[in-house]
Amino acid sequence: MTRRQLRIVVILVVCAYAALGILGATLRLTAPGTDIYDAYKEMVPFVFAIPAALLGYAFQQRGSYLASLRALWSRLVQSVNLAVQYTYDDQTTQRQHAEVMTQLAVAIDEVRGVYRNVHERDGNPGQYPYEPIKHIYVLVHDLGYGVVDATRRKKAREQILADWQSIRSAFLSEFDRAEPSQPITAANMGPDSAVQQS
Repeated sequence: MTRRQLRIVVILVVCAYAALGILGATLRLTAPGTDIYDAYKEMVPFVFAIPAALLGYAFQQRGSYLASLRALWSRLVQSVNLAVQYTYDDQTTQRQHAEVMTQLAVAIDEVRGVYRNVHERDGNPGQYPYEPIKHIYVLVHDLGYGVVDATRRKKAREQILADWQSIRSAFLSEFDRAEPSQPITAANMGPDSAVQQS
Protein backbone atom coordinates (compact mmCIF):
# COMPACT_ATOMS: atom_id res chain seq x y z
CA MET A 1 0.00 0.00 0.00
CA THR A 2 1.50 3.30 -1.06
CA ARG A 3 1.82 6.27 1.28
CA ARG A 4 -1.00 8.02 -0.56
CA GLN A 5 -3.33 5.02 -0.25
CA LEU A 6 -2.54 4.70 3.46
CA ARG A 7 -3.25 8.40 3.99
CA ILE A 8 -6.67 8.00 2.32
CA VAL A 9 -7.56 5.01 4.54
CA VAL A 10 -6.47 6.87 7.70
CA ILE A 11 -8.52 9.94 6.73
CA LEU A 12 -11.57 7.77 6.00
CA VAL A 13 -11.25 5.95 9.34
CA VAL A 14 -10.83 9.22 11.26
CA CYS A 15 -13.89 10.64 9.47
CA ALA A 16 -15.87 7.48 10.27
CA TYR A 17 -14.95 7.70 13.95
CA ALA A 18 -15.79 11.40 14.02
CA ALA A 19 -19.17 10.77 12.38
CA LEU A 20 -19.94 7.92 14.80
CA GLY A 21 -18.94 10.12 17.75
CA ILE A 22 -21.11 13.00 16.54
CA LEU A 23 -24.02 10.63 15.96
CA GLY A 24 -23.62 9.19 19.46
CA ALA A 25 -23.44 12.63 21.05
CA THR A 26 -26.45 13.81 19.08
CA LEU A 27 -28.52 10.78 20.10
CA ARG A 28 -27.41 11.18 23.71
CA LEU A 29 -28.56 14.82 23.76
CA THR A 30 -31.73 14.48 21.72
CA ALA A 31 -32.99 10.98 22.49
CA PRO A 32 -31.56 9.71 25.80
CA GLY A 33 -33.24 6.57 27.06
CA THR A 34 -35.00 5.83 23.76
CA ASP A 35 -34.86 2.60 21.79
CA ILE A 36 -32.76 4.29 19.09
CA TYR A 37 -30.12 5.42 21.59
CA ASP A 38 -30.12 2.04 23.33
CA ALA A 39 -29.71 0.25 19.98
CA TYR A 40 -26.82 2.60 19.11
CA LYS A 41 -25.09 1.87 22.42
CA GLU A 42 -25.37 -1.86 21.81
CA MET A 43 -23.93 -1.51 18.30
CA VAL A 44 -20.97 0.69 19.33
CA PRO A 45 -18.42 -2.14 19.85
CA PHE A 46 -19.27 -3.70 16.50
CA VAL A 47 -19.47 -0.43 14.57
CA PHE A 48 -16.20 0.86 16.02
CA ALA A 49 -14.41 -2.45 15.35
CA ILE A 50 -14.89 -2.25 11.56
CA PRO A 51 -12.84 0.94 11.01
CA ALA A 52 -10.22 -0.35 13.48
CA ALA A 53 -9.91 -3.60 11.50
CA LEU A 54 -9.61 -1.61 8.26
CA LEU A 55 -6.89 0.53 9.80
CA GLY A 56 -4.99 -2.53 11.04
CA TYR A 57 -5.24 -4.12 7.59
CA ALA A 58 -3.98 -0.92 5.94
CA PHE A 59 -0.91 -0.74 8.20
CA GLN A 60 -0.17 -4.43 7.63
CA GLN A 61 -0.37 -3.88 3.86
CA ARG A 62 1.88 -0.82 4.15
CA GLY A 63 4.50 -2.83 6.06
CA SER A 64 4.41 -5.60 3.47
CA TYR A 65 4.68 -3.07 0.64
CA LEU A 66 7.67 -1.35 2.27
CA ALA A 67 9.45 -4.71 2.67
CA SER A 68 8.96 -5.41 -1.05
CA LEU A 69 10.08 -1.90 -1.90
CA ARG A 70 13.28 -2.21 0.14
CA ALA A 71 14.17 -5.50 -1.57
CA LEU A 72 13.51 -3.91 -4.96
CA TRP A 73 15.58 -0.86 -4.01
CA SER A 74 18.56 -3.09 -3.17
CA ARG A 75 18.22 -4.88 -6.52
CA LEU A 76 18.07 -1.56 -8.38
CA VAL A 77 21.11 -0.14 -6.59
CA GLN A 78 23.09 -3.30 -7.32
CA SER A 79 22.18 -3.49 -11.01
CA VAL A 80 22.67 0.21 -11.75
CA ASN A 81 26.06 0.22 -9.99
CA LEU A 82 27.05 -2.82 -12.01
CA ALA A 83 26.03 -0.97 -15.19
CA VAL A 84 28.03 2.12 -14.20
CA GLN A 85 31.08 0.00 -13.36
CA TYR A 86 30.75 -1.73 -16.73
CA THR A 87 31.27 1.62 -18.49
CA TYR A 88 34.68 2.04 -16.85
CA ASP A 89 36.12 -1.13 -18.41
CA ASP A 90 37.83 -0.41 -21.73
CA GLN A 91 37.65 -4.05 -22.79
CA THR A 92 34.82 -6.31 -21.68
CA THR A 93 33.85 -9.90 -22.34
CA GLN A 94 30.56 -11.28 -23.56
CA ARG A 95 30.14 -12.88 -20.13
CA GLN A 96 30.50 -9.53 -18.32
CA HIS A 97 28.03 -7.95 -20.73
CA ALA A 98 25.54 -10.79 -20.21
CA GLU A 99 25.84 -10.49 -16.42
CA VAL A 100 25.03 -6.77 -16.46
CA MET A 101 22.17 -7.30 -18.91
CA THR A 102 20.75 -10.11 -16.76
CA GLN A 103 20.91 -8.01 -13.58
CA LEU A 104 19.13 -5.13 -15.30
CA ALA A 105 16.50 -7.45 -16.81
CA VAL A 106 15.77 -8.91 -13.38
CA ALA A 107 15.45 -5.41 -11.89
CA ILE A 108 13.06 -4.39 -14.67
CA ASP A 109 10.83 -7.38 -14.00
CA GLU A 110 11.01 -6.97 -10.22
CA VAL A 111 9.60 -3.46 -10.64
CA ARG A 112 6.63 -5.12 -12.35
CA GLY A 113 6.24 -7.34 -9.27
CA VAL A 114 5.89 -4.32 -6.96
CA TYR A 115 4.14 -1.81 -9.22
CA ARG A 116 1.57 -2.28 -11.92
CA ASN A 117 1.89 -0.25 -15.09
CA VAL A 118 0.58 3.32 -15.10
CA HIS A 119 -2.97 3.48 -16.51
CA GLU A 120 -3.10 -0.31 -16.81
CA ARG A 121 -6.67 -1.40 -17.58
CA ASP A 122 -8.41 -4.37 -19.20
CA GLY A 123 -6.98 -4.68 -22.70
CA ASN A 124 -4.58 -1.75 -22.16
CA PRO A 125 -1.13 -2.72 -20.82
CA GLY A 126 -0.41 0.87 -19.74
CA GLN A 127 3.07 2.33 -19.39
CA TYR A 128 6.04 0.99 -17.45
CA PRO A 129 6.32 3.03 -14.22
CA TYR A 130 10.09 3.62 -14.20
CA GLU A 131 11.13 3.93 -17.84
CA PRO A 132 14.72 5.12 -17.06
CA ILE A 133 15.56 1.57 -15.85
CA LYS A 134 14.67 0.21 -19.27
CA HIS A 135 16.70 3.01 -20.86
CA ILE A 136 19.75 1.95 -18.83
CA TYR A 137 19.24 -1.58 -20.17
CA VAL A 138 19.21 -0.20 -23.75
CA LEU A 139 22.36 1.86 -23.10
CA VAL A 140 24.31 -1.17 -21.85
CA HIS A 141 22.94 -3.29 -24.69
CA ASP A 142 24.03 -0.72 -27.28
CA LEU A 143 27.43 -0.37 -25.65
CA GLY A 144 28.07 -4.04 -26.34
CA TYR A 145 31.26 -5.80 -25.33
CA GLY A 146 34.84 -6.01 -26.51
CA VAL A 147 36.95 -2.89 -27.00
CA VAL A 148 34.68 0.15 -26.69
CA ASP A 149 35.72 3.75 -27.37
CA ALA A 150 36.28 5.80 -24.17
CA THR A 151 34.02 8.61 -25.42
CA ARG A 152 31.11 6.20 -25.99
CA ARG A 153 31.64 4.66 -22.57
CA LYS A 154 31.74 8.07 -20.88
CA LYS A 155 28.60 9.22 -22.67
CA ALA A 156 26.77 6.01 -21.69
CA ARG A 157 27.95 6.38 -18.07
CA GLU A 158 26.72 9.99 -17.87
CA GLN A 159 23.32 8.97 -19.27
CA ILE A 160 23.07 6.00 -16.88
CA LEU A 161 23.82 8.30 -13.92
CA ALA A 162 21.25 10.85 -15.14
CA ASP A 163 18.63 8.11 -15.53
CA TRP A 164 19.48 6.77 -12.07
CA GLN A 165 19.07 10.23 -10.51
CA SER A 166 15.57 10.53 -11.96
CA ILE A 167 14.63 7.04 -10.68
CA ARG A 168 16.26 7.59 -7.32
CA SER A 169 14.41 10.76 -6.35
CA ALA A 170 11.03 9.44 -7.48
CA PHE A 171 11.56 6.06 -5.86
CA LEU A 172 12.86 7.28 -2.50
CA SER A 173 9.86 9.57 -2.06
CA GLU A 174 7.75 6.44 -1.43
CA PHE A 175 9.83 5.31 1.56
CA ASP A 176 9.08 6.36 5.13
CA ARG A 177 12.52 7.73 5.94
CA ALA A 178 13.43 9.61 9.08
CA GLU A 179 16.29 12.01 9.63
CA PRO A 180 18.86 10.38 11.96
CA SER A 181 18.86 11.61 15.55
CA GLN A 182 22.68 11.80 15.66
CA PRO A 183 23.96 12.34 12.12
CA ILE A 184 27.63 12.68 11.26
CA THR A 185 27.76 15.18 8.42
CA ALA A 186 30.67 16.97 6.77
CA ALA A 187 29.73 20.07 8.78
CA ASN A 188 30.20 18.36 12.16
CA MET A 189 33.32 16.33 11.31
CA GLY A 190 36.77 17.46 12.37
CA PRO A 191 38.96 19.65 10.14
CA ASP A 192 41.34 16.74 9.42
CA SER A 193 38.70 14.45 7.92
CA ALA A 194 38.95 13.34 4.31
CA VAL A 195 35.39 14.55 3.63
CA GLN A 196 36.19 18.03 4.94
CA GLN A 197 39.33 18.29 2.78
CA SER A 198 37.72 17.20 -0.50
